[in-house]
Amino acid sequence: MRWLGFALLSAAYLLGFFHRMAPAMVAPDLQAALAVNATRLGLLTASYFYIYTALQPAAGLAADWLGPRRAVGWLGLVGGAGSIVFGLADSFAMASVGRLLVGAGTAFLFVGLMKYNSLWFSAERYGRISGLTLLIGNLGALLAAAPLAWLLGFVDWRGVFVGLGVFGIALSLAVLLCVRLPPEHAPARPAARRVLAMPGIRWGALALFGTVGNIFAFAGLWTLPLLQDRFGLPREQAAAPATVLMGGLVLGVITAGWVSDRIGRRRPVALLGATLLVLGFAGLALLPWAPGWSATLLFALLGLGGGWVSVIYANAKELAGQGSAGFAIGIANTGLFAGAALMQSAFGAVLDWVDPQLAGGGYGDAAWQAALLFSTGVAALGLAACARLTDSGPALVAASASPATPSPTA
Repeated sequence: MRWLGFALLSAAYLLGFFHRMAPAMVAPDLQAALAVNATRLGLLTASYFYIYTALQPAAGLAADWLGPRRAVGWLGLVGGAGSIVFGLADSFAMASVGRLLVGAGTAFLFVGLMKYNSLWFSAERYGRISGLTLLIGNLGALLAAAPLAWLLGFVDWRGVFVGLGVFGIALSLAVLLCVRLPPEHAPARPAARRVLAMPGIRWGALALFGTVGNIFAFAGLWTLPLLQDRFGLPREQAAAPATVLMGGLVLGVITAGWVSDRIGRRRPVALLGATLLVLGFAGLALLPWAPGWSATLLFALLGLGGGWVSVIYANAKELAGQGSAGFAIGIANTGLFAGAALMQSAFGAVLDWVDPQLAGGGYGDAAWQAALLFSTGVAALGLAACARLTDSGPALVAASASPATPSPTA
């Protein structure tokens, strides 16, 4: 029973991740269809992240209080309808409404799934099952890179999003019908004030803002335009480095959980991931890279770094405790998606500021360098926040339980 629920919730999470990253592959089509410049394109795609971010605290409360089945299932129907609206949109306003509905409908997926994991799996396995969860989500990001570029050779972007909407509605109905919780689970209102008062939770949210939120903004919209503008690559070839980035995320999230469980700590893993992100963005901004091994290395660094920072979710759950796990993960996720929303539009604003363009793109090297340096600075902010995390993990829990070791305070 637990694996059926995990499979359905993970499939919904994969679909939500696909929605998050797909605009990067259809960005030129969106600009042409809706006649928007980089700033408005960033605002359009970021509308997903704005509503997603605003709903994260509510998602945490719902996961703890109502349970993952209702929290994920009912909102998933909204997301499916939003995808259909987005695919049929013939104006900037209609596309924005569709994107907002998709963001609202997928906002409860990750927190609900992580809460489900905390109820069905032991603390000693939580890092690994969290890594598997993030791995599945990032497979959705991989599908939104080269496979989507291939699919767009046969179906236009509108058909893709309408089809995803129909599938999302069917999947949400399956979640409502089939997902169950352990018999001993008794939903309860989380201790929200206690969680919000924890410095470790707040630093985790800021760390995710500057690191994974930053990479989501870049990977979810700007990778394809960057490679097309600087190197004149067609969509299929430009998708290759983006696929490497997503592959790095997949590798990062699955190894991060395993490594952090083995060493029994979360903060060192997050610090290493944030450092790789800073190096990756700085390399794209300052080094003479090109499609080939240099681009592969830099994009892989970004993906791997973002994956390793993901251990902050396990950290938040451990700091808050079982009864407030959903709310704590929701607060941490608020930081991530605030970063994704703000950086997606801010990146485009830097491009337009340095090299003003009409709809259709075509930005020069100076504009791209300025935007990538901006992302580097934000990643450095995330690294500084990682250094302030309150560490957690099985090793620290065991140490605090020992009679000879004073119990630490959070």
